[in-house]
Amino acid sequence: MAAVNNNSSTVIVGRTAPVPAGQQVSSKSIPVVIASDQSAIPVEEQNKQQSEVALSLLGIPRSEVALGIFADVNTYDVNPTEWTSFPEQITSLEMYSPETTTNQAKYTGLGNQDWGLTHIPEEAGAMIEAPTDEYTILTSKRFFRYQPGRVSAATFGVKFNRAPYTITDNVVSGGPAIRNPAIKKYGIFDKFDGYYYESRNDAYGDNFAVVRRTQSIIRDNPLPFGSTSDKQDQDYAWVGIPLTETNASTYPNAVEVLKANKRYLQEVAVPVAGDAENNPDEYDKCRRDAGLIIEGIIHDLKYGGNATTVYNTLRFFNATDRDNIVLYLDTPATEVTRYTAIKTAITALFAGTSLSDLNGYSATSPGSNIPTEEGGSTAAVQSLLDILITALTGSGNYSSVPSPSGSVAGEMCVYRDGLVMTHAAAHDISLLKEKCYYDVKAVTSDGANKWLKIKIPSNKDALQVGQSFYFNKNSNTTNNITAASGNLPDGSIWYVLSIKDVTVDANGIYQEIRLSKVPSNEEIYTNVGGGNDSNPWSAETDTAYVADEFVITNDPGDISSDGFSLQTPVAFLLPDDIRKYSGVNYTDGSLNSNANGFVDGAFPYLYPPGASGDTANSKGYIDSTLDGSSGFTTLKKQFNYVNKRLYKNWVWFNVDPKYYKVYEYRIPRSRMSGEKLNGRVTDIVYSDNVLDKKAGDPVEEPTTNEQIEFNSVWELDSTKVTMYKIEFSWYGAVGATFLAYVPVSNGEARWVRVHHLRASNQLKVASLGNATLPITYMVYGGGSENRYGYKNVDKISNTDSGYGSISEQLVKYGASYYIDGGDRGTVRLFSYSSETLKEIGGSKYLIESSNNPNLFYESGVNQETTPGTSYINAPALTIADTNGAPVLSDYYINAKVSTGNPNDQDVRVVYVSGNKLYLSKTLSATSGNISLIVDRPQSILGIKCRTEINGVRNRVQIYPTRLATGLTSSSESLVVQLLKSPLFQTFDVPAAAASVGIKSAINIGRRGKKILLPTADITETGTYLTEGQRTYGYFRTTIVEDTSGVATTTLGLLEKINGSYYFSAAEVTIDELNIRGSFLRVKNYSGPGNGGADPDLISTVEDPGFDGFPSSSLARLSAVNIDTEQRSPIPGTGTIVTTLFSPNSGAEFNLQSYFDYNKDYLSFPLTDLVDSLYVCVSSKSFYNGSDGTGSYGKKGEILASLTWEEQ
Repeated sequence: MAAVNNNSSTVIVGRTAPVPAGQQVSSKSIPVVIASDQSAIPVEEQNKQQSEVALSLLGIPRSEVALGIFADVNTYDVNPTEWTSFPEQITSLEMYSPETTTNQAKYTGLGNQDWGLTHIPEEAGAMIEAPTDEYTILTSKRFFRYQPGRVSAATFGVKFNRAPYTITDNVVSGGPAIRNPAIKKYGIFDKFDGYYYESRNDAYGDNFAVVRRTQSIIRDNPLPFGSTSDKQDQDYAWVGIPLTETNASTYPNAVEVLKANKRYLQEVAVPVAGDAENNPDEYDKCRRDAGLIIEGIIHDLKYGGNATTVYNTLRFFNATDRDNIVLYLDTPATEVTRYTAIKTAITALFAGTSLSDLNGYSATSPGSNIPTEEGGSTAAVQSLLDILITALTGSGNYSSVPSPSGSVAGEMCVYRDGLVMTHAAAHDISLLKEKCYYDVKAVTSDGANKWLKIKIPSNKDALQVGQSFYFNKNSNTTNNITAASGNLPDGSIWYVLSIKDVTVDANGIYQEIRLSKVPSNEEIYTNVGGGNDSNPWSAETDTAYVADEFVITNDPGDISSDGFSLQTPVAFLLPDDIRKYSGVNYTDGSLNSNANGFVDGAFPYLYPPGASGDTANSKGYIDSTLDGSSGFTTLKKQFNYVNKRLYKNWVWFNVDPKYYKVYEYRIPRSRMSGEKLNGRVTDIVYSDNVLDKKAGDPVEEPTTNEQIEFNSVWELDSTKVTMYKIEFSWYGAVGATFLAYVPVSNGEARWVRVHHLRASNQLKVASLGNATLPITYMVYGGGSENRYGYKNVDKISNTDSGYGSISEQLVKYGASYYIDGGDRGTVRLFSYSSETLKEIGGSKYLIESSNNPNLFYESGVNQETTPGTSYINAPALTIADTNGAPVLSDYYINAKVSTGNPNDQDVRVVYVSGNKLYLSKTLSATSGNISLIVDRPQSILGIKCRTEINGVRNRVQIYPTRLATGLTSSSESLVVQLLKSPLFQTFDVPAAAASVGIKSAINIGRRGKKILLPTADITETGTYLTEGQRTYGYFRTTIVEDTSGVATTTLGLLEKINGSYYFSAAEVTIDELNIRGSFLRVKNYSGPGNGGADPDLISTVEDPGFDGFPSSSLARLSAVNIDTEQRSPIPGTGTIVTTLFSPNSGAEFNLQSYFDYNKDYLSFPLTDLVDSLYVCVSSKSFYNGSDGTGSYGKKGEILASLTWEEQ
């Protein structure tokens, strides 16, 4: 062969000596020539290092190009069109400082706590902060669509501070355990469904978890729970039914009547069973049961349906054996008599019949200082009571109990498909009811006991026995409610021990209560709902909580001047019984760097006794590893202990009914299937059920039966920026993979799989209720010192974040969402056209200087005096003669001013008062005529997203694709604007001669938060708004930090709530603003008009009885309503997507350059502000003639059609 390669011999494989097998040294290497005229040689790659992301969640190699749906960074600010936050503006809670006069004792010693969203420009980060007892949420406005058969992934960079939590400071030293921890969540989720990471306290040990949240969960398994062939072993305990728009309140006045008479109706039931003296236990039990039934009826009347009454009825039955269901009553006829008497009494009450006093309690009929009940409510209450009466008749009629409808609360923990699930609100206070305050009015005495008399707010629930509340002193530091043990601490948590009475006067409804430090649980260990034992700890005598009353020692009297109040709802508190989490909660004691220094059990899991010399008993509550006949019996007791003893009615008392059905499956670090991110060797346990293995069972080596261990490659430091990823699919049956990007060896970092949360062939229903989800971040600041949270001194020391606030913090960096191999998917096409030609008039008006000698007198740097303040540099045009144009009013707001001077660019009218039009900037022109081009386009076609489709929240995305116009009788091109989500005025009209204004400056912040306008700072002529009315308008404003007082104008919503005025700015600003001067209301116009001297006011809208223009959907499953809105939008609101010009005869426009999945679109985002799109048309010509001096002449007639896709 010819010598090649530096004269070395060329070896042709197969023609020379055999090549030795295996690897050789370099000196024995053989050059190989690949023949060009033969087929390709296959190459097999061996010893390849497999990446955690080489395969998708579905096990498919990642060879497809991902479809990028969303990518976001915070370089310049947090984009308000993509993100929304609660609260809407950052607040520095300096009132928590002891130097201020408004300090509250529960925050004594705390310094600055920020609350809200802050941009960190030097890091391109968005920081959300939550102070003690509050929460903050940052969420994308987009719901990212799920595509069947594809894997979606959300990636985000995050860091957060550690809560100041160690067992040394809070338990060993004698301080309280942290029962109300700080929580951070970050992932792809909303308030109903999703996947996310969760960190509690300091994120060590099982304070770090991954979570599946779902509303897709069966309410109850029709088969009883057990291990025999006629039972099932997968499901136990009840899930609630959520409140929807279809089961909303029907009888609000009847609710108030029953609230006022609850205590009287309890006495109606008692005489049937005996009196308090002869049989006090039976008396108390009957009164308690009657109270629960009445509260259930109130709940069903308030939220619609019968679900709570059905639930209460079923509690009278022992349904452990569905083939032999028995009534759990010795004398059911007595119960029938009792509730028939209550039915008769309510019927008489609603009819206005006077009823005799019972045991010192009086009945209050409708009209006696409470509302008159509505027609139909009598029949509704009778129907609800008949459910109970029929079921209890004879030996019991279980089959007569109807299926539940409406809304009802469920239980704290449930067993579904063999997995232990917890109500989502236990770890998310954003799912709780809105805050409600019960004013403390007096201390009363009945001789034996002293009671707190509180006022029940209108349209709110009365407190119930066992319900928790906060006691607030509301800045009062001189007066106290006292007991022998001391004063009632500000901010402390208490429970209703008993309720004495409900009374009514001209000012409202009141109830008298006694307080306990612990819950009052009436259920006894050996009898929970017909013999369902709730004591799984037979070796222990603990009864969960022993009554600990706060015995009031104040003298009876009026304390209303002290301003004390009780506040609900109350955040979830971890248990404080003898089984509470403490010390080492793991078999191998390996999950923490300092395992004996932390308390971090994940509720409600039970942990076996610790090792490493720790001989403590097991801790926790529900053992997910239990199996078999005896195991399921114990498991049932454990659920009963949690639901009936520790957290009885907690969901009912505290959770917003919309979220009754939202539960979570939580995987703490000790149960994660992958990289535990703790830098330690840790035993591996099952996280779900596999064959004969239960969640929590050890994973064993099959041949030796030794427990398998995992050596973690990295210990996660939450204070360092880390990239996380959540990959998920759905089909109703696919779970999620959680990954983190961390260092794994010298010079290398890569994605590691933290956990695979499986759902395939394991669940009876879909893993999520909906897979179209937003990216969300949430921070809860944890409880204050008096609310079982962190010591104030510990909070102060936790300032290592470097941001100067002691709030709990989370910083968001980049975020993205993509679909592996995604495409456009399936879309639906719809089209709609306007039905009649719309006449368009000109929008330009000529103002002649010859008729207005003082026109430019104040158009430079001037000063205007207004009530209580002065403005510097508030330029204005002074107009005495409008030359036939409309009179000066809000009609001119946002009008463009044209002077002919090239230096006067983008000058607009920002406020109107008297004969002055105030301008956005000074004018260079000092003489000559001016033109005003008003911003009053006419809406000719509109579409608006629906909020629900067949009772399900609308998550569809809408992409307008084509617009066509037809234009006639026009000598010019008309301006066509696509205006997204503009504001329209409300239909509330103030009294004609009334006015309202600000006497002195009021700081409204910078992010549009609703602000109370103090009565002392308001000047009002007449009654401007009545209770509940709301209207848009303008206040003059100045920047708080601008001492020169340069004037601006702010649009916002003015509303009257509980007798006070509130103002919400419509736009977010960079600077804090002070509002001043008179409120200028926006009127309703239909455009520049069609021939009149004044613009067209829509008189029907100015009529208080007008309910709005009709809208309708093109199809039952369409996500869009056609809006026949005829008004002109409020000037300057909404987003101009594009401006087009329609020539005579019309034109057709392709809109796909503006709308698409990765561009703009319409939806119903989490802000609950419905997206809309309006085709608005105007003419820039003179309204009156061609030169502004003639008579009106229309500029054309136009109609339009719009085509869009729904996906």
